[in-house]
Formats: sequence, structure tokens, C-alpha cells
Amino acid sequence: MLKSEEYVTNQNLTKEDLKFHPDSQDKTWFFDLDKMKTAVLKTNMDLYFQFQQHEIWRNDGKVLILDHIPDKNKSGGIGECLGTSYCQITNNNVRKNPHESGSPDFIPFFEDSRYIFDAPTKETYKLGGFDSKGVKLRTMRFMDVKASSHHTQTSSPLVTAWNYFNEVPQIIGVFYTSRLTEEDWKKVSSSKNSNSKLTSNARLLSSGLEKIRMGWLILHNSLKYPHDKKLLIRYNLNLSLKD
Repeated sequence: MLKSEEYVTNQNLTKEDLKFHPDSQDKTWFFDLDKMKTAVLKTNMDLYFQFQQHEIWRNDGKVLILDHIPDKNKSGGIGECLGTSYCQITNNNVRKNPHESGSPDFIPFFEDSRYIFDAPTKETYKLGGFDSKGVKLRTMRFMDVKASSHHTQTSSPLVTAWNYFNEVPQIIGVFYTSRLTEEDWKKVSSSKNSNSKLTSNARLLSSGLEKIRMGWLILHNSLKYPHDKKLLIRYNLNLSLKD
């Protein structure tokens, strides 16, 4: 498992950078960097023990569904795992949207949002929250962090970057922005074939990628940073460079 001291948090971020978007009525919600780091470590540990158990089952000849889930689908699950871990650590002040097609994925839990949990619907909850996204960083490069969505209305994604360490998924970076607009997304692409099983997909334009990179929360020291010193300063990556 990756160790706590191998991570750095972005202390240059302001409360405005960490705010769930948009504001809740009479209450503003912020990510807590220390609790987010704890959530990363907890998620890594949970993944480690689960994969150890799967290895035991695999050696016993059991057929495991995990072996048949592509990495692109694991990415979404790992993002949701981090979001759920953060909810647990914050005493469920934020909770997973109970409707699998509801938006956003995670919602602040208070009096004005109870109706979402009491009667789950597909509707978009507009009083705060965030979506979870996951991406496998095969190149281990900071600049390769990306995100995609099924629609262009996603404005507040929490992006979880991960890769395998000793055959176990581990989180190597967490990014957040509440400032995405529809203009930051490419047009939704969908198959022209009506029988296709491919889902609609939108990718971020350079403007959206810039907002994601500017909003990094936590990084592992295994990530490769740009050689350009101007980019290091621009993204506050010089914070995590060793002396």
C-alpha cells in the first residue's frame, strides 16, 4: 500500500476552490483536505485487502466477477469508493445519491435535501454536491489527467487518478473543480448505429482540463511532473518537489 508520507496536499487552495458548487441554502460546503487524504488512505487500504481476498478466492478456483470488469469500468468504481470513504469520514454529512442515474453523485445531507433520499429520482439536485470520476493514469504523468461524462452539464467533478501497484489499484491523485461549464466539454459523442451498446460520452476541452489540473487536492510522489518550470509554478507543483 502507498504510505501517508508519500502524498502532498495542495495548501495553496482557498475555500472557494474547495467549495461544493453551487452553494446550499444558508450553508456552504467545503472539502476538507486532511479528511480527503484520510479518505484516500482508507480507500487504498480497503482496495488492498479486497484484492488480497480475491487472490485467495482465485487460487481456490473461484470465478471472480472482478476479473471480467475492464479497467475503464473499474475507474468509475474507484472514484465512487473514494467518495463513499469521504462520506464515512465526515460522518455522512455528505451521502451517495440513492438513485444510480441521479445527479450529482454525492449530495450534502441536511433538511433541504432529505426528499432526495426519501424518494430517489433521476432529477438533478441543485443545492450542492459533486460528481465522482475516475481515470487510470497509465503514463503516471500529471498532465495526462482527464475526465469524461455522459453529458455536458457536469460542473463539479471530483476526479480520482489511480494505477496498479503490485497488482492492486491505488489512488495516486485527487482533483476537484466546481467551475466547469458546458463550454468546457466537447459535444457528446454517440454511436450512429442504433444497435450499438456504447454509451454517450463527452470529453473535456483544454479549458476544462486546465481547471481540473489547477484544482489538484492530493498527489502521490510517483507522479511525473512537467519539465517546464513555468508549469510547475502555474499548477503549484513546486509544493511537492523534494529538496
